[in-house]
Amino acid sequence: MKILWDHEEEKSMSSTYAPHVIAGAIKACEQLCGASQPWQTVGNQQREFMNAFYARCVDDLGEVPEVKTFAAWTAPPISAFLAENGFPDIKIPNFQEPNLGAAGVMNVGVSWKKPGKVITIKDPKEEAEYPGVELKRDQISYLLEQSKHPHPIVQISTRSGDQVFMSVVDEELRETEVLRKAMELALIRKYTDRFSELRFPMVDLQESVNLAWLAGMSTQLADGRSAIIGGAIQQTRFRMNQIGARAESAAVIYVTRGGSLVFKQPYTIDRPFLLWIDRGEIYFGRRDREHQLNFPLFAAYITPEHWKDPGDIGV
Repeated sequence: MKILWDHEEEKSMSSTYAPHVIAGAIKACEQLCGASQPWQTVGNQQREFMNAFYARCVDDLGEVPEVKTFAAWTAPPISAFLAENGFPDIKIPNFQEPNLGAAGVMNVGVSWKKPGKVITIKDPKEEAEYPGVELKRDQISYLLEQSKHPHPIVQISTRSGDQVFMSVVDEELRETEVLRKAMELALIRKYTDRFSELRFPMVDLQESVNLAWLAGMSTQLADGRSAIIGGAIQQTRFRMNQIGARAESAAVIYVTRGGSLVFKQPYTIDRPFLLWIDRGEIYFGRRDREHQLNFPLFAAYITPEHWKDPGDIGV
């Protein structure tokens, strides 16, 4: 099966995963084209996403106003939607009915309750220096359960009520591993007072990913024709400084219909770390569905190449 929508990736050692925008784009396609049957998968990644993430992410969308979706029978309205929501650089191929496209976008910003102090973080292995932040102890909680994870988990309160978590991780994480690791660590609820202030690097990360694994997934329409995903891309930005953090992501998918596929010492984070943004509270390792999403809004594994001052992030 040939895919004619090629998209150049911006590869890096860091890795992000924002599943709600992918699920939102797929759902918008369903609603526009009138899908009457569940999606048929053709690969392990498709099956994993649809079985483990899709329905529960769609269930979350009503609780996350920062996620917007849009679908259309031609490319220009989708390009305009992306530009209006901060992603003018995503280029999509021209198409027209009976084919269609859809996009999901997310823009989540959080502000620390108190601005941090700008400091320098030193990488003990490479002897490099990076711009960093120090936050006072009164807006931080530390969790530690070394039998499950050897490093402390930092929980930072924000003005909006969203919680930002960080923890050093020893293994490199890719794609869904990022989110699964975040969910695993989110179950650790044992607090410790071993540390005082928190020090962590600033982040300026941008990643473009070709979601080629979605190509070939299909569904049946009410008129009996099939709808087949021909290609998908995702662009994600994450920025974090002394004021707060902002996660932005957009996913775009292209669908063909009824034919062939067309296209108490301070704790310092000074090593690659996992970060995730969650909404609501977690009680004793169990999620309260009245107040908690099924999945974190955003998760990222961040390496020193993106430890940069992002400047103004609008929070």
